[in-house]
Amino acid sequence: RSSDLEALLLDYQVFNKLIEVFKSANKTTFQQIVSIYEKFIALSERFGVKLSKTPDFLQELVERLGVDLVENENNQELDYKNINNKNKVVPKKPLRIECTNPSALVRKELLDILLHLCIRHSNPRNLLNKHNLYPIIVQILHMSQNDDMVILEEIATQLMQIYSGSTGGYVRY
Repeated sequence: RSSDLEALLLDYQVFNKLIEVFKSANKTTFQQIVSIYEKFIALSERFGVKLSKTPDFLQELVERLGVDLVENENNQELDYKNINNKNKVVPKKPLRIECTNPSALVRKELLDILLHLCIRHSNPRNLLNKHNLYPIIVQILHMSQNDDMVILEEIATQLMQIYSGSTGGYVRY
């Protein structure tokens, strides 16, 4: 029963173990488990809400998306459409090896997770801003358009619509 599963997922020790597994999985294991997390979130709204309030989970999600962000020395907002600008761009800390070059399928599952979290969050724009996800979504959107990855483009577009507040009738869940 889904109520039994939800109670188990929300148990303090089980929840913390799920976060630990999400954070510590090597690249191969992560590819195998990420869809399970997406299913758990789809099955349990309360589990999704709890994850959206868990900084460790969200930070790992950001890193696992495998997007190298750049920032300038003055910490000013950059034009992410033209990332090779002349604003003294410096790379952020390098990604951990298990977070580099995720497959399109892993990115799709992570974006699905993020979409679920945003749909259920009371202030999705704040959630995306707090964890610096907006520029990551923009970069994934541009990459998906350039590489003709339609599903990634669709999910990233939906996240951008949520961010901008225009959420009318597009969500596929």
